[in-house]
Amino acid sequence: MKAHFFSLLLLAPFVSRAESDAVTVAYKGYADTYYGYDFNEPVNHRRPGFLYNHTTTDAPAVNLALIQVELNGGWYHASLGLMAGTYSRINLAAEPDLLQHFYDTYVGVALNRSRTLWLDVGEFSSHIGFESAIGADNYTLSRSLMAENSPYFLTGGRLTWKPKKEWELAFLVVDGWQRVRPLAGNSLPGFGTKVAWTPHDRLLLNWSTYAGSEFPDDQRRMRYFNNLYAHLVLSSAVSMYLGCDIGWQQRATSGNNLWWSPNAILRWKLDDRWATAFRVEQYNDASGVIVSLPGRTALTGVSFNVDRQISKNLLFRVEMRYLRNSSPAFQRGDSLLRSSTSLLASFSIRFS
Repeated sequence: MKAHFFSLLLLAPFVSRAESDAVTVAYKGYADTYYGYDFNEPVNHRRPGFLYNHTTTDAPAVNLALIQVELNGGWYHASLGLMAGTYSRINLAAEPDLLQHFYDTYVGVALNRSRTLWLDVGEFSSHIGFESAIGADNYTLSRSLMAENSPYFLTGGRLTWKPKKEWELAFLVVDGWQRVRPLAGNSLPGFGTKVAWTPHDRLLLNWSTYAGSEFPDDQRRMRYFNNLYAHLVLSSAVSMYLGCDIGWQQRATSGNNLWWSPNAILRWKLDDRWATAFRVEQYNDASGVIVSLPGRTALTGVSFNVDRQISKNLLFRVEMRYLRNSSPAFQRGDSLLRSSTSLLASFSIRFS
């Protein structure tokens, strides 16, 4: 009885506040269709295995089709997203078929009266990086190497606190490195943190981390990961992202294996309808912790895209991308080449 009484006391502030809050329900939708051409003409009609978006070549395809329902009750909120497309099929290939179709599905509750402290539980977008699965929100049509090879989503609990307008802090306990279900035999959850500082509307600085093991307990090897990026608005037309990932994982014997990836994206908005973006990037993973290619993983890439905002909800994009590895890694017939050039076009539509 005492336990129930104290529970009611703890919930009283939220219940009393909730009585005056109107519950709102929002419906959102998004679809990203594309056609890709790889000049190496791979026989399996697939882009390289370290890419998870826009992976089909020589045929029209749907990268992501998404329907989302969001509930907001003031002191609580919830989200249910259902998705399909090549992104969900490739990126969640290790999960059961049913679980491959959930996107941002969670419930959350405010833990203070000012509603600046929130606890969310479920599957939610990753706190790592500045690119998401929603392509229309990104500066480039394709995703960067660092985005493709770090988590797009996490499953577990997330505590988010915004003590001031300029600051956002988060702490996460999750099932692992982009997993819906924990790895069998691994009792150690993954842990994440985020610190974001926006001193004014022209600058954002972010530092996100992850720590955990992707091995069973009897083979435990810790993985530590840092993501840092800055978003700079240089003028009303020009803005850019500068980012860097660096991670290390314990070896089976002793020492650590290191991987790292720098990235820069410059976007120029010509007017309300037209925009361009240029990206230069690297991905270095000599030990093949995340990306294992024949020989050695030392990728360099450049891309250029042109965007046409046809209407408020409809976006057309075209992108040319060039990737090169230090050793032959890209399939062309029965041979391996050091480089890959691709052309990608996309129509995306959204509603809310």
